[in-house]
Amino acid sequence: MPTKTERNLETLTDIIKTIEPVLKTKAITAAIHTATEPAMLGKLVRSIAPNPKVLLDAAAPAMPAHTRLVEELLKRGAQHVVRPTCALCGEAVLLEYKFENRRICRECYTKNLKGECCVCKRIKQICSRIDGKPRCAACHVRDPRNHEICSICKALAYPRVRRNGHPVCQLCYEPPKHLCTECGEIAPAHTTEPRVLCRECYGVVILGKPVRALPRVKHRPMRQRVCATCGQKRLCTNFLGDEPRCTDCAGRPTSECVSCGRERPVQAIWTIGTVCNGCYDGKHGVCDRCAHDGLVIKYGAEAICHKCAGKPSQSICVDCGHREGLYERGRCARCVLDRKLMELLRDPNGEIVTALTPVKQLLLEHPNSEPVLGWLRKSPKAAQVLGALARRELELSHATFDRLGDTRDISFLRSLLMSSGALPERSHSFSLLLPWLERFLSRCTAEHRPVLSAFAQWHVFRRLREKAGFGDITESSNRWARARLRCAAAFLKYLDVKGNTLKSCHQALLDEWLASGSTSAYLVRDFVFWAYRRNLMQQHIVPLRKVKSPVEPIDVEARWTVIRRLIGDDTISTDLRVAGGLNLLFGQQASRIARLTDAHVISINDETCVVLGREPLPLPEPFGRLILELVELRRRQKRARLPSGHFLLFPGKNYGKPTTIDVLTDRFQTIGLTARAGRNAALMEIASKLPAAVLRDLLGVHINVAVAWNRAAGHSYASYVGRLKRQRDSQRRRWKRRRSNLA
Repeated sequence: MPTKTERNLETLTDIIKTIEPVLKTKAITAAIHTATEPAMLGKLVRSIAPNPKVLLDAAAPAMPAHTRLVEELLKRGAQHVVRPTCALCGEAVLLEYKFENRRICRECYTKNLKGECCVCKRIKQICSRIDGKPRCAACHVRDPRNHEICSICKALAYPRVRRNGHPVCQLCYEPPKHLCTECGEIAPAHTTEPRVLCRECYGVVILGKPVRALPRVKHRPMRQRVCATCGQKRLCTNFLGDEPRCTDCAGRPTSECVSCGRERPVQAIWTIGTVCNGCYDGKHGVCDRCAHDGLVIKYGAEAICHKCAGKPSQSICVDCGHREGLYERGRCARCVLDRKLMELLRDPNGEIVTALTPVKQLLLEHPNSEPVLGWLRKSPKAAQVLGALARRELELSHATFDRLGDTRDISFLRSLLMSSGALPERSHSFSLLLPWLERFLSRCTAEHRPVLSAFAQWHVFRRLREKAGFGDITESSNRWARARLRCAAAFLKYLDVKGNTLKSCHQALLDEWLASGSTSAYLVRDFVFWAYRRNLMQQHIVPLRKVKSPVEPIDVEARWTVIRRLIGDDTISTDLRVAGGLNLLFGQQASRIARLTDAHVISINDETCVVLGREPLPLPEPFGRLILELVELRRRQKRARLPSGHFLLFPGKNYGKPTTIDVLTDRFQTIGLTARAGRNAALMEIASKLPAAVLRDLLGVHINVAVAWNRAAGHSYASYVGRLKRQRDSQRRRWKRRRSNLA
């Protein structure tokens, strides 16, 4: 009596013989024995026997043995059977997995088996489950419950393999060695199909480039020591020495950068040497060696591209085809930015909003796309507002941005829209005070709101409007206005606490307010005088605000030491060298330096001049050359462009806005310069030689300020005329003496 296996074999042979009459029975039997095992033969027969046409249908839900059987039959000359295909990708491969009652391949199973990990809460591929909850591979490996004692190093770690039933960790695992068919060396095989290749030969033969083998490190638990600096038991460098230090305390290894020459932490090691983080990305330019137009770094007296510097080869962007550093999924940073902006600026119909197209173009013209991508990632509120404008959920107007507030992200987005032309230009600094006043008054009591509102409109804002008419309004003006309104509100609240009103306020109560507060309490002077003129309170005396003693100017030697450093130190940025020179040579304050544009730099008779007042002022070398370099640099930067068409010499982070005074003065501190002290020293020296009228015309200071500096320097117009007369008399005497000698 035939066995069950023999009956299944006969049944399956008859089915295939009916479909493939050309094949011999012996070939069919050999194909069945090769494709499946006796234990799986019955299951294969039960899946095919009810409907033999599944062998002719590529979309049939085929089990792995079915796929292997069809493959063996085709090898033996079958003409009608069809390879089953994956239900998701349509590839005719081995269908090992089942997904929603459909047969799929391993790759599709890996892609679709994703979910939220119950440990790290990230959407990743599911590796295992805890009490029915999915868990990713990283959390599965980190779980101490899955760790075992390594049979070699005796460390508790996740087992890589098992040898004779004993666990072996990842670092102790030695892969089996094979004879490489390319180099003939016996080494661990990186691949065995289509032939056996070691790691180095695999990179050269398959990838077309060398593969750098990573050095093996000691087992991590063995590196845990008590740090000699912080005292915590952590992974340490020099863990076998007397003073082990953790990575936080030891820091990254430092070396002299071959580009900037500074002792900095090593970012990478190229053929030319070690490169720091600041020089790693480089700047856009033309290579002096191969004339490549792209990213270059400074190397000695020349600029070389990354390829000439020996940086590891970079891949080609799949979108633009440029050989640059890839940023994400085979694309360079600019192509990634283009795709993100295309998705962000689409309207409900899926088309790019015409009004926001200049914004997209302006961002794409940025010389480095990575900071723009970082802004989109780290400023989700700005990205959401930009998307809402594209979907027409928000109106593209200044009123919308006034309601959104004056946060850093919204302020930058507003400047971006104005610079691209999507929003009309307006006095951004003054316009922010109006929504701020509404929020400020909403926090005040109902009794104080009418008084504070009238004080703001008819005194504070009136002065700002007059100043805005001359174009002199700055952020400091806004601070001045806010400080006086806050002081007035605090004074009214103080009167309420004392049980008084503006009408019943007396001088003693006002003196008590001035004595109890800080020097900012003296800002109430404007409010008190305004209230008296409006008959809201009696006349009182409020002294001027107590100010700190003026900053002493730096001594002559220290001043010229900083000037010499600005002249000879090429590591200092060009804009900081120019700003420091204007401060130390011509006594310019930080607020005026920040607002300089390329229109203030002119050339007269091949001499570079800067216009600080009514008359142009010649610049000594090398500051004349440096300011021309700065002008050329700013004219290539979109964020430095003003609505008038000129370019700021010291732009800030926002498009079309100068840098803030705080940022500029902090940068002065990095070169050992205090802005106020340097300005005082320069003005003291200049005022001792020139009269007030000349100071006003050359430096752009007010005549009263120029007179005060003349008086402080012990100089007057009479002494200036007397010195000129003495110089002229001396020239005349020398001329007469020369004529007498000739005679």
